[in-house]
Amino acid sequence: MSGLRHVRTIVVAHGASEVILCESIKANLRLPMEIISENGGSKCIQINALRNFFSEDNFSKHIEQFSKSHRFQIENNRMLVNTTIFTIMDTDDCKSNTLDCYKNGDLFSESPYSSMIVPIFNSPKLDSVMEEMGFAIDTRQKRKSYERIFPGENGNVEAALKLLDNVTGIKNSNLNIFLEHCVKEARKNSFNKRF
Repeated sequence: MSGLRHVRTIVVAHGASEVILCESIKANLRLPMEIISENGGSKCIQINALRNFFSEDNFSKHIEQFSKSHRFQIENNRMLVNTTIFTIMDTDDCKSNTLDCYKNGDLFSESPYSSMIVPIFNSPKLDSVMEEMGFAIDTRQKRKSYERIFPGENGNVEAALKLLDNVTGIKNSNLNIFLEHCVKEARKNSFNKRF
């Protein structure tokens, strides 16, 4: 465990597209990032379920599970420190008042992790946002479609910066916040000499 880097980024991924995108970003930017999903994204985590998902007992179980193979900075035996938790969600499956609570963070107000959670939205879904940015997404071959955005696994920051440029200004998503964080973390990472 002594050779492990501290995980400062956790992603709660809505479904398959979000998992594939985050796995590509993690591999290409060589980030110590933990991705939480339901069955690898084959089952979706809905915005409506996030309040319960982030209850202390429920989310702490995820942290305990990952702490066996990752290093987290933990305080008082349970609370993460120096960690940002991104929830990357599609918005096509929730009511507008719930979506508003999600976007402004009120949905997480009762969670002990609320100050760490950054809600990322893609309206109506990530695939359509990527297509709006000029990336062709074949829904039958999502993995190949998303892997074309990040070719290779060799610290390809240029692909991340291109994606960041493309998403900046898109009104249907705030994915740029997540990408900016990933690039910043990659720059801190001593293994990424290309920054």
